[in-house]
Amino acid sequence: MEFELFKEILKYRETINKLALKHWLKNTLFSYQWWLLIVVLILPWILLWKLLDKSNRYQILLYGFITMVLVILLDSLGINLMLWAYSYQILPFSRQLLHPINLSFLPVSYMLIYQYFRGWQSFFITHTILALFNSFLFEPWLVEINIYERLSWKYIYSFPIYILMGVSIKLIVDRLKPLN
Repeated sequence: MEFELFKEILKYRETINKLALKHWLKNTLFSYQWWLLIVVLILPWILLWKLLDKSNRYQILLYGFITMVLVILLDSLGINLMLWAYSYQILPFSRQLLHPINLSFLPVSYMLIYQYFRGWQSFFITHTILALFNSFLFEPWLVEINIYERLSWKYIYSFPIYILMGVSIKLIVDRLKPLN
């Protein structure tokens, strides 16, 4: 029958979900990595709330929302292609959708750069510095503390992606600005 392979996939998915829950309960929940992820989820939004330019909030939040959606899509692609994985998650079945890096750290850091560096030259330079930081300091640190595992991914691959994301989203949001 043509659905036999699909049924087998569902069976494996059920096994994976059971193993993921077991791993989360035994190794993740209340570990220092879990607490760190909680802080990374909450703290950037508190910082943004205090620093957000209220007069441009819709444009800045749109920039952050597009960043969040794009990061989740790219992260989902990378996980499904077995390029990287996350050993620690806040919830057992959240995978990349609710990962604090995707929901908080990256969108908020991108929004703050968008808010404070409106000119293209300063924006590009600052975004390049952030891309260097994320690719060669932040990602290796996440590997060091076992939150992030590179399977067939190299840090250098992340660098242009971080820059391209920021620049592309700025182009989109800046073009939409006259519509407001």
